[in-house]
Amino acid sequence: MLADRCVTNPCPDPSDQCCALGPNAAACSAQSTCQVSQTCLPVQDECAVLNNADCQSAAFCRWRLITAPAGNGTLNGTVIGTNPNATYTNSTATNRTSVSTKGRHLLQAGSMPAPPKSTGAASADNGPPGSLQTGVCVMDASKHPCFAAADAQTCFSLTDITGRPRCYAQGTCLNVCTKCADCLNATSTSLAAIFNQLTGPDAADAGKMSQAFSTWCNQQNVGSAICSSIASGIAFSPNGNLARRPGKLCTLAGMCPAGCTVPTKLADGTIAKQPVDLCSSDGTATGTPVPAPIKASGQACLVDRDCNATSGAWCSFNYSAPPICTCQAGSDVCNSVGTCNSDICPKLQFLVTLNRDKAPCTTNAQCNQQGGTAYVCQTTPYQTYNCSNSVVTTTTNTGYCVEAAPSIESAKLDDTATTIVASLSANATTFTTDCAQVFDAGTMSKLGANAICQVTSAGPSSKQLVVSLRNVPNIIWDTDKLGIKDNQTVLASYAGRRAFAGQSTAPIARCTNCASPVAVINGPTLVTKPCPGSAPEDYSPVYFDASASIGAAAAPITDVSWALLTGTSDAITNAIDSLNGQAGAKSKMLLKLDGATLLTTDAGSYSLVVTVTNNLGISANSIVTITVAEAGGKPSITLFSPSNDASGVLDINPTQGLKLNSKLQLDSICKGAKPSKVNYMWSCAAEDGSSCTVPAATRAVKQLKMDAAGLINFKRNVLYTFTLTAGFTGSTAVSTATVVVRFTPSPLYVQLTGPSGDVPVDKAFTLDASRSKDPDNPAASLRYEFTCLPQPCFNDPVYTGTRSKASSWTIDPTKLTIGTQYQFAVTVSSTSPNDPRTSTSPVMTVTPKAGNPPTGTVTRFCGYDPNDSKTLLACLPRHNPTEDLVVVLGLDKGFGKAKVLWSIAEPSDKTLQENVNAKGISKTTLTVRPAAFPTAGSMRLLVTMFMPGINGTASITIPLNTPPSCPSPPCFFTDVNSAVFPAYTFVGSVAGWTDADRDTLLYEFGQVRGGKYIAREAAGPSTSYVFKGFEPGSYTLYACSIDTSAARACSTANIKVTEPVVTTAEEKANLVKVAANKIDVAQLASAGDLSAVTSAMQEFASLQSFASKGNSGNAGQGATVAVNQSATADPAVVQKQNALLTTLSTVMNTNDAASMGITLNAAGAVSSGASNLSSSAGSAMLNVVNGYVTANTNAKTTTISNAQVTTATQVTQKGVTAAATSSSSNGNSSSRRRSLLQLATTTTDAGSPSAAFLRLSSATDGLMSLLSAATPSGTTRVSGSQDICFGILR
Repeated sequence: MLADRCVTNPCPDPSDQCCALGPNAAACSAQSTCQVSQTCLPVQDECAVLNNADCQSAAFCRWRLITAPAGNGTLNGTVIGTNPNATYTNSTATNRTSVSTKGRHLLQAGSMPAPPKSTGAASADNGPPGSLQTGVCVMDASKHPCFAAADAQTCFSLTDITGRPRCYAQGTCLNVCTKCADCLNATSTSLAAIFNQLTGPDAADAGKMSQAFSTWCNQQNVGSAICSSIASGIAFSPNGNLARRPGKLCTLAGMCPAGCTVPTKLADGTIAKQPVDLCSSDGTATGTPVPAPIKASGQACLVDRDCNATSGAWCSFNYSAPPICTCQAGSDVCNSVGTCNSDICPKLQFLVTLNRDKAPCTTNAQCNQQGGTAYVCQTTPYQTYNCSNSVVTTTTNTGYCVEAAPSIESAKLDDTATTIVASLSANATTFTTDCAQVFDAGTMSKLGANAICQVTSAGPSSKQLVVSLRNVPNIIWDTDKLGIKDNQTVLASYAGRRAFAGQSTAPIARCTNCASPVAVINGPTLVTKPCPGSAPEDYSPVYFDASASIGAAAAPITDVSWALLTGTSDAITNAIDSLNGQAGAKSKMLLKLDGATLLTTDAGSYSLVVTVTNNLGISANSIVTITVAEAGGKPSITLFSPSNDASGVLDINPTQGLKLNSKLQLDSICKGAKPSKVNYMWSCAAEDGSSCTVPAATRAVKQLKMDAAGLINFKRNVLYTFTLTAGFTGSTAVSTATVVVRFTPSPLYVQLTGPSGDVPVDKAFTLDASRSKDPDNPAASLRYEFTCLPQPCFNDPVYTGTRSKASSWTIDPTKLTIGTQYQFAVTVSSTSPNDPRTSTSPVMTVTPKAGNPPTGTVTRFCGYDPNDSKTLLACLPRHNPTEDLVVVLGLDKGFGKAKVLWSIAEPSDKTLQENVNAKGISKTTLTVRPAAFPTAGSMRLLVTMFMPGINGTASITIPLNTPPSCPSPPCFFTDVNSAVFPAYTFVGSVAGWTDADRDTLLYEFGQVRGGKYIAREAAGPSTSYVFKGFEPGSYTLYACSIDTSAARACSTANIKVTEPVVTTAEEKANLVKVAANKIDVAQLASAGDLSAVTSAMQEFASLQSFASKGNSGNAGQGATVAVNQSATADPAVVQKQNALLTTLSTVMNTNDAASMGITLNAAGAVSSGASNLSSSAGSAMLNVVNGYVTANTNAKTTTISNAQVTTATQVTQKGVTAAATSSSSNGNSSSRRRSLLQLATTTTDAGSPSAAFLRLSSATDGLMSLLSAATPSGTTRVSGSQDICFGILR
């Protein structure tokens, strides 16, 4: 580790416990208010040797008069200055600029405090009589370039005119609470001034406040990921309230950890340290609350008790009125405002409607008059109510008529050809499940595996069963019928809970107006010919990809054909004819125009058309017009548009953010001389002319990525055209690509909390839906409708529970029947006119029980924030069934010794015994493996708690996110399955993937190695990827389809790379050199395309590996060609190896954890076989590791694989070795190199991958500074009364 070594360096503040810990990283990290940081310091005093004139010309030096006693003649080596604005290069905290080791920087108040005054001899502009005056040049550290270094890498990179480093980094322990106070000061003053410039409606416009904060935050060196996260929170806070709460802002920025106290001015004027306040306008306990507290007045109310002044009155909520919001723990809690109403009848109206479909009866004979269907009288007593002028009359009925044998009357494929809608003879209870729970085996063989059945409408209106198809059905339309499984209980009538049975009365009808498929072509509109002098076979082909075309589950695409619509080219026509002659629709999805084809095609305009046809005989087409031009004029780009409807419009849920991927045709940049850099620029335009702005931070990059906060001001259901423009530096010629996006209203988020399981009959319980929200406008009020089954819910006809607020319902269990299982739910809906959105919560099951049963609460556990081990990560609304599920039982007070046993309550055909981790089913924490989950719907877990003489239950219902599916395999395939090393490519494509929730799908491509899925291309909208970089052998490739909630399904394809024909070691070496020479690093650097660089590095790594191994002679000799590593040791190959690593570090994206994983793997692939690594390549490798750590830290990644930790460690070791080897050749360099290697090796010791990752993260924090050849090997004396501290290795 990096430690301070100081001769004299007392902490300026004796009460600062963090300062006293110095470089002890472990002790520092153990204190919640301390943070391990780095300090960037000058290597030496650059001012001390300057004369007066030179001193005054240096920006960071100042000339000061020094006074000493007369006759002394010397200053005894001591330099004294009195200017309070001057600082010195010593190790006191006042002379440091702090760099966070966690990838983020500290918000500071804007100026550094003055240094402590020297205790040396007195000085003044005019000394006392008889004194000796002289001058000295002193350093003002606040103006030195080291002071401004934003991170360790920058600190290390600063050099003097001789090229030697000027600065070095040093470990220290900072008191974060001091920085917390600075942060509160900065945010409460600077931000207030900015927000005060917003006037009128803008002053409470959360979107504009979010943008203003983002601009300011990105100027503070806080880190773009943190700024973006906080800006998103501001955008979603009512009236932008979060922006005016410094305590919460600084806490979110990591500046104010729990336990911090800050100086606070009390009412009596005294200053005392008080805890940070998360809700006030200045972050202190005496600040003004934001927003100011508001209380309901007059007849207005928030809860029923506000109306107690009027006997019997209750709070009738008016959802059209704006809600009242208060701040709790820095977050807004908003409640609807109601009006006190003394008439009880409107409150009982929902009870009246619950009985509206029940016909009273006492005998079966009274029910036979219900038409031709057989009805019987179900003798379940129930009550009907009538209310007038607050007077309730009750009628008790013996029973009600129900259908004797409810059945399916008819079924029809809907026009989307994705679902079958069945009409039911009776209203059914709601559910979502695997259709195998409802239908018999014969029907399931016709529907296809994994079909999903659901009744979605609540209560009496539920007379439709919807069957979502996930595979191509084997149904004979208008002939086959739906057969219900014997003894099934899932599909049951709402009244009487009678199970449906038998076959559907009518056969399954085909759709009437069946929708056509959607034809899509992804490809560039500009196609460049091969560069002059280049061989056509070396040209990377241009692909036009139709595999994003969309069929339907019951109507998959069965034929594809291409045509040249306009323009004349025999070469293109021949390529089309060859493709159309292939067998099978999916083998014809990818049209390839290679170098030979384009070389003989005249420059000009051409139109390509693709026609796709489904199994119902319905066709659709798509046309792309391309321009064929000479290379070098403009870059050729493709913008991928995963349109999900026939209009070609990309529908996006704005809460998921927007990500648009582009691809550069690499050979539109000619190889050879250093090419010009490709520059990118994004713009957008709204269909209705409204404002449309791409944030400056993402405007000039190849991939557009906007988070939810950046989309807050984009209108819903308005078409926006996003345009990417690309051109070479110094040229006005540009190429463009566009995609049309429509931001759709987000689904309402509903969350219901409260007990689920047994409840004691003598203790009221509350159902709370206050965490539900509209993601598009979290400040908007919602309408809450609670339901209770079975009905009647209460044994008191006038009891309705207590609405403590619109979003909660408190129930007295004595009004329920003991032992009866009740199902509670809430439906939230928008209160905005013409907004039909509604969402219903999972059911909470409650059973009143006498005595004192053990109770507890079951919650999902989705991990801790990696940056804050005390903060839980939020779970996705729906669990991905491809991942483990962890639930935790919290036992209530008094039941801590209860024994527990878990089980699956629903669906009934699933068990836990074989599908949990080693901890089993008798602990308070349960881990459920994916094999236990149904394919759709939800799972209800039940835990039984045992105490002596009594037991109790608790449960939780887990909604499941249905993963993507591919009804018509193959779902992933390659253009060829065998090729000869090394001149080969495999183009992998996906087609036919769908999602039951109609999510926009992304696709990840990679290789299966040792049972692990190793990504080559991060998830994006592209439906194809060009694989390179395999030495001879057999391989399994994969593609995964991923929905917006991260559920994934994968498919694989096998390929084989065969040995080349080489008979001697020299032939082999030459083969490698020629292949390596075709990788043009200058071209890659100009393109700035990460995917192209990582692909080239995988290709280069395969050449390295091939050169180091023997191989079979394919010339018939049967001999083994000797291993020959001369190819990889060739100076030109070594230079290319180092240039690739250096280029990789310039194009990596540290804002994307997934792409940084791929970047790390590429660095690992090349470095594993590297020889003669240069110092710049070593530094680049360390940059990659540091970028990987930063990206995963910012993304709050909770799972790091063993493989990636191993790769990161290996890259670190080789990077340290390369960089240390080229360090200064002083006597200490060898020992320092050994220490560096030991530092890197410590990350590989035993422990979990996550622990190893943390050690690796800690090691990389200061790695660049440790490599500084200028790190002093002994004390550097600086003019001043204290010795400078410097870094040493321990």
